[in-house]
Amino acid sequence: MSQNSNPTDLNALWNAYQQVRFIHADMPESGQRFAVITAWNPYSQALDAGQNDSRQRHLIQQVEQQGYRWWPVRVANKSLTYWEDSLMVVAPRAEAAALATTWQQNAFYWVQSGNIELVPLAPMAGFQPQWVGRWALLSEFLSDE
Repeated sequence: MSQNSNPTDLNALWNAYQQVRFIHADMPESGQRFAVITAWNPYSQALDAGQNDSRQRHLIQQVEQQGYRWWPVRVANKSLTYWEDSLMVVAPRAEAAALATTWQQNAFYWVQSGNIELVPLAPMAGFQPQWVGRWALLSEFLSDE
């Protein structure tokens, strides 16, 4: 989504970000604070799979260069009909915000004490951080087996 979007569209997008599931095979240790960040679809402008995959690889390189631990996660809508590859990144909240901003995201998720908070970035500056739910209820563990 471009930064000059219609406010109605931004409201719909903000609401959609709150209807979420997290699908993962591994994750940070219990009690660890982490961010969920993607490089897909900058400002919600749809890119093709190749572009999104390339952006995601570069995000991983940046996270590793900065020395942060990370785990892959898919962030999906509640019906699992749409998803984006993302990363769970153990980094300070301010650094997570900087990473998400670098990759032109409207928001990112912050997980602390089992609570998920949706954190708006510059394109959605008029919004306030929003509690989304409990990690234990909105995440799904997929075994490698």
